[in-house]
Amino acid sequence: MIVVKKIFLPLLLSVFWAYPAFAYNAKMHVDIGLNHFYKHRYLDAYKEFKKAAELDPEYPEARYNLGRVYKNQGFIKEAISEFQIAVALKPDYLAARRELDSLLTFLEENAAASAKIQGREAYTNTGASQAISAREAERRGQAALNDGNYAEAARYYDLAVKSNPDELHYIKMLGFVYFKQGRYFEAMEQYNKALEKSPSDPELSYSIGAVYLKQNYLRQAERAFERALSLRPDMLKSVFALGETYEAMDLQDKALFYYKKALELNPNLKEAKTKVESMTERNNYEYFKRGAYFYQAGEHAKAAPYLRMALSGTALSRQQRNQAEEMLAASSYWVQREEQKEQLKSEMQQITQKSYLGRDVTVKEAASNPAAYMGCAIEWEGKLEYISKEDDWAVAISINSDPSVNADTNMEHVFLALLPEALPGWFKPKRFIDVTVKGKILKVQKLFNDNSKVFSRNLQPVVAVTEITLFDKSTNFPLTIRF
Repeated sequence: MIVVKKIFLPLLLSVFWAYPAFAYNAKMHVDIGLNHFYKHRYLDAYKEFKKAAELDPEYPEARYNLGRVYKNQGFIKEAISEFQIAVALKPDYLAARRELDSLLTFLEENAAASAKIQGREAYTNTGASQAISAREAERRGQAALNDGNYAEAARYYDLAVKSNPDELHYIKMLGFVYFKQGRYFEAMEQYNKALEKSPSDPELSYSIGAVYLKQNYLRQAERAFERALSLRPDMLKSVFALGETYEAMDLQDKALFYYKKALELNPNLKEAKTKVESMTERNNYEYFKRGAYFYQAGEHAKAAPYLRMALSGTALSRQQRNQAEEMLAASSYWVQREEQKEQLKSEMQQITQKSYLGRDVTVKEAASNPAAYMGCAIEWEGKLEYISKEDDWAVAISINSDPSVNADTNMEHVFLALLPEALPGWFKPKRFIDVTVKGKILKVQKLFNDNSKVFSRNLQPVVAVTEITLFDKSTNFPLTIRF
């Protein structure tokens, strides 16, 4: 007895572990499919339930949920078939039985629907026995398609595919007919089969994108259309479809770009013309709103381009146009002011960097030969003599570059440093503190000595300061300011 147990237990465990792994995979796909189903992503739900049924054909949950997807999409016959399989696999499956009874009751009360299904069933039973070639089935399918009879076209193309499964054209046409019928699941199946046979066919990527777009799977549609364009950049319908996709995503600028691109490829495409005209008008108002928002936020550089685009169309009222013009004028002014400030800042930085080269030039040399040094970058140091004011400048500081010479009696070594901004309020400069200046020689002029109340004998250099360092030895605290 002990020996039997030792043999039977490993056998039992091997069976126990083998089945759940198989069932778990099917259950996993059903769970994922249900997540898609409840979020109305029926195409993805269908794929997951289909995988579950393929992994475990006797898994009733997979069959039941496939039936729910078919029912939701209006494929009554297919839904009934799946519910019947689910009930056969699990007779006490009440949810599947309720769905099945509901559909059968519907068919009893709706004679037209019942006749349609019976007609299709009759065709299947009789058509299967008809010995027609794939070429003949394709011919009949094309004729039915030309007449707008999609149901008959689908049946004949299905026969053509079954007769010749390797013919790419038949598979593509069957997918197309399913698409025209609104049978997007079956259409996607056929297109994917065809794609396996011809992965570089741009028509297939476009067709897959069209199915995704119809189902509102916009990201997937975008990728499919982009793949089609990577294979054929001038594919007009993919360009237009990308415009439709971006419009559905509410990416108006991108949508308009692709509609305009479609017009470039075919200037007579009425659909593209209509889209461009309507979106341009709609976008003009959106540009106006965005421009006004940035203007009110003080972001003039962002406001200006939106306001220009808003004014480029005719959608705005007269009052809105006046407002847009006023905001654009003000924004342009402030943008120009900022650009000038940035330009000046850049120039001052360059002067500061070049000033080292002018260290050997003395104040006396610049005063004696101003034409040679006008605009020259310099770096001078000396002692602060006095602070005054100069037109258009915040501060003017007279600096003696040779402290051994008394500036009250001899101003040959004095220059005037002009600061674009005031010194900090907490800093109290004293006479004779050390000063180092970097800047550019603007001009020469006679300087007035506030202490001796006399003018300089010669024209002395005047410097536009880009950097100044003031050092009071009594506090041992240097103050450097860069402009």
